[in-house]
Amino acid sequence: MGEKGDWVTATDLLISLDRLNTFGDEFFKDAKVLRSYYYAISDFSVGGRCKCNGHASECLEGDSGELVCACQHHTEGADCQRCHPFYQDRPWARATGDSANECLKCNCSGRADTCEFNVEQYRSTGSGGRCLDCRDNTDGAHCEHCKENHYRTSPEDACLRCGCDIEGSVSPQCDQAGSCVCKAGVTGQKCDTCLPGFHSLGPGGCRQK
Repeated sequence: MGEKGDWVTATDLLISLDRLNTFGDEFFKDAKVLRSYYYAISDFSVGGRCKCNGHASECLEGDSGELVCACQHHTEGADCQRCHPFYQDRPWARATGDSANECLKCNCSGRADTCEFNVEQYRSTGSGGRCLDCRDNTDGAHCEHCKENHYRTSPEDACLRCGCDIEGSVSPQCDQAGSCVCKAGVTGQKCDTCLPGFHSLGPGGCRQK
């Protein structure tokens, strides 16, 4: 029991009683005499620690007076049994003698503050943290690219809306410089102007004069 009288769980405890001291009586081959010997334990001490799945080296007194794990390795919970919310890049695992199995931070390119663990993504890429609510019009598991119909000139920039003219553009998606692909007889970065010799911009582009 703990200092406050609370019951705790002991794991991997082995007591091996494999040899009796018979003071030489075994040489007499007297089974009755040998059956008179018993094992006895006069003093037994067990060291212990909180059940923290290997993710804490000490326990502290909580708000209600109970002992709680001082979790490490970016884990949390009463027994350090889960990862911190933004440390979901690989599945939680119990720490072992060979590895701390610490939880890893999600890679969101600095454009998200929340993520979740995705099993399929982890199996295919080795990185399971899927970012949520990407900022600056970015998208992707790591907020690594622009949303559809947006662009940016460098990875450090926020993504901007393409704004391609719906009638003059082949597609609402522009290139990395923000220029749209125009229909026949149409010009301009956003494909919103007729070329010289063309007029009446419409769904088919501009008509030739």
